[in-house]
Amino acid sequence: MVLNLTNLLDLPDVVVDSWDCQGNSVSFNLNLLAKGMYCPHCNTYTEEFQQVRPIIVRDLPACGKEVGVA
Repeated sequence: MVLNLTNLLDLPDVVVDSWDCQGNSVSFNLNLLAKGMYCPHCNTYTEEFQQVRPIIVRDLPACGKEVGVA
């Protein structure tokens, strides 16, 4: 866990595992701390995750570099 970056992003129940800076982009690898979540379709609570494949979310540029979180 990269504590300073976790605090900087300030996302609930999320920690930064690692980060990488290559060329004109910065990437963060995140880990969820939540045991479960509410289904966005039926609003029932579940601890079974249906989708565990990594995704990349692009964010607004910072300091002139592209930013993505996975």
